Order: sequence, then structure tokens, then C-alpha cells
Amino acid sequence: MLLLQAAAQDNRSTTFDDVVEEIGGWIELEQHAGFGNIVVGEVLAVLREDAERWSPQDVPNAVIYYRVAVLEALRGDAKGEVSIKYSGADTMSPDTRTFGPLEVGKRYLFSAGSLTSDGSYPVYAGMGTIQVPNDEVQAQLVKEFSSDLIPTAIAEEREAIEAATAAAERQRKR
Repeated sequence: MLLLQAAAQDNRSTTFDDVVEEIGGWIELEQHAGFGNIVVGEVLAVLREDAERWSPQDVPNAVIYYRVAVLEALRGDAKGEVSIKYSGADTMSPDTRTFGPLEVGKRYLFSAGSLTSDGSYPVYAGMGTIQVPNDEVQAQLVKEFSSDLIPTAIAEEREAIEAATAAAERQRKR
């Protein structure tokens, strides 16, 4: 199983268009922009491995904590060196895109949630990571996220908040 995961990661695409296709297309790319913390980072080390259950009925879910150097912060407050709590690395499914554990020394675009009480940013295998194979792909990802995807996601979030606020006000007046 680990050999298949390693082979899948070694065969990852090296052009921006191929990377977008590999993650499932533009719609998938757009979904990454909705996360509160979006960074390009290099994995420096594995800090620890653990398991968690999302509910009492679930099987244990692998969790790996990584130390990551933030190379470019596109959205949110993550900077410097951070801890990433990477969940689902052992799950082979369409959602995880057969993503196994991250590789030390490799770059990824991380779509992370808010800083948790344990001092880490939560990231989910596959849907929260895009491997960045080279400087050209990194530059294109940064350009697309900074100039279009993140501003669009922020505008949509504001519209949703305004609509919810207006609905609550109408409800309150009844």
C-alpha cells in the first residue's frame, strides 16, 4: 500500500494545468480558496503520528503532525514555521486523491482551517493539499489564488453573511 502511495506521488504532474486536472479541475481548485488559511509551505519534519475518531462509531483516522515552513501566506494568519495536523493520510478514497503521508522536503499548497487549541492548523488529506512540484507551478497557484480565487471566496462569504443577517433581522421583526 505504501509503495502505491509513493509511486502515485512520484508520478505527479509538473505543469500547472496538469496539477489542476490532477486535483479534479477548477471547481476543486476554487474550493481550496474557501479555507481560512491558505499557504504554500515546505514540510520540514514529522512531529508525531496519532489517531482520532470523528465519532464513537468511526474507525480510527490517522493523524500526522508536521512542522511546515510557510513560504507564502495567501490568506489567514499562518506564518513562519507552523504545525500542520494532517488527517486522513491513510485513507485511500476519491476525496483524498490517494494522498498518503506528506513528504519531508516537498512543497504543498495547504488549505487549512483555523489554529486549534493544540497549536496546529487542521488540513485534510487530498482536499486540503496540492503538491507544488516546481517554482513555475507555485507562481501560477499564487497568482490564481491571490488575483481571483481568494477575492471571489471572500466576496461570496460576505454575501452569505449579509443574507443571513438580513434574514435574521426579518425574523426578529416578526
